[in-house]
Amino acid sequence: METTLYGVLQFIFSIAFGWLLSKRSSEASFREEQRRFATSAYRRIKEIEASCTRLKDDLYRGVKNAKSSGASRDLEISLVRAEEVLETTESSKLDWADIIGDEISKIEEVEKLRKERLKLTGRKSDSFKNNDVESDQQKLASLEEKLESIKSSLPDQLKLLLEQEDSEETPVSEAISELEKYGFIELDGFGDTDMPLDRDPGDLKPQEKLKIKLMDLGDRTATLIASDLEGRTVGSFTNKYSGNYSEFTMAVCSAMESSTFDGVVMDVDEELINGMRRYFIVHAYPNEKAKDA
Repeated sequence: METTLYGVLQFIFSIAFGWLLSKRSSEASFREEQRRFATSAYRRIKEIEASCTRLKDDLYRGVKNAKSSGASRDLEISLVRAEEVLETTESSKLDWADIIGDEISKIEEVEKLRKERLKLTGRKSDSFKNNDVESDQQKLASLEEKLESIKSSLPDQLKLLLEQEDSEETPVSEAISELEKYGFIELDGFGDTDMPLDRDPGDLKPQEKLKIKLMDLGDRTATLIASDLEGRTVGSFTNKYSGNYSEFTMAVCSAMESSTFDGVVMDVDEELINGMRRYFIVHAYPNEKAKDA
């Protein structure tokens, strides 16, 4: 009787133990499947976010450069829609934080390190002047090491996402590529009637030499400003690359290896746009090379 009871209990315990093992295995499998799905969804959200950010930047430039009030209004509406999509992607990323919070934190750390790398790259010209080249190179090497360490700890899908982002052209690479290809960077200059300019850009003449430098003008801070050879300000420039305006100015200065460089006026619009803005085209050259233009 005792032997039979022991056998029955052993059988029951075996079933219970097997059920617990099976349950734990199923839960682990379910969690792993959740993580894979969340990782895939997060990657898609990041791709949508990147595309929408580029669209927003293009629309913003379009609004600034629109040559009619009707076109400007249409672009502004589209810009609002793009910003709404970006807000949605931000909340969508938070939806997966409970499942892949560690991975999301690592992606955010990568983005932070990339910004630091961009700042160091943009300081290139000042480094030459202050003999900080070696120091900046060491900082860049350290940043690259941290980036690679974080990337190697991520799932394959997120590694692929970061590699894809790294392969895309940055404003700095766009500017350097244009300068290497043509020997100059073509800039779209403008002057608004409400800007505190010393000279009307409508008075500029083709082939007139200009000085371009990073400075503050009115409520515009850290902006590329063009001045004539007498030091009179004549206008600023629109963003022509991917990324925001500060990345554009940093890219141009990095390509020129200076925050002050030369320019030559190529063309000037005869008429004001919307009664307040005049455009002009400038070819920007590294210092001293404009003499040969």
